[in-house]
Amino acid sequence: MAFKYAEKDAKSEKWALRDRFIFFLRILQIRYSDLMKIDFVHLDSVTSTNTWAKENHSSFNPSHLTCITAHTQTAGRGRQEKKWISPPGKNLTLTLYFTIPSSAPYLSNLGQIMALSCAELLISLHVPTQLKWPNDLVVQSKKIGGILTETISLSHSTGVIIGLGLNVNMPEET
Repeated sequence: MAFKYAEKDAKSEKWALRDRFIFFLRILQIRYSDLMKIDFVHLDSVTSTNTWAKENHSSFNPSHLTCITAHTQTAGRGRQEKKWISPPGKNLTLTLYFTIPSSAPYLSNLGQIMALSCAELLISLHVPTQLKWPNDLVVQSKKIGGILTETISLSHSTGVIIGLGLNVNMPEET
């Protein structure tokens, strides 16, 4: 379950992958600013970015994409409530929140779309990533991350919460 992005100099590139994800989202923000604005929230410590999004969604602008990141997650979770531990500064913990029409035909596939997008981004960074159904990211037969998708029924739409947990600087034995 461990993955090191920067083998030769882990300290200087410790957040390289996290920074690339954020950079990618900021590019989207600039490129598609007429379509969707992106709001960023960074938390030092949180139980779970998905839980935080669920508890605070009413304060988000429903026409924006909200990206929540955290330095540490104390009670992260995956499918079937499996624990995902994230020590301070070791992993990418990110949740995206947005609203879509409740009738959207792709609603049930958003987790797989996110997993595929993450795998494609990692492959573009020369990380030989595979997908394990339905939401795991795997490198050399070891799980390095996963996607957790949740929804909230709203009066005229659906709130979508897509969480990504990615082991970036965890030791090999973890």
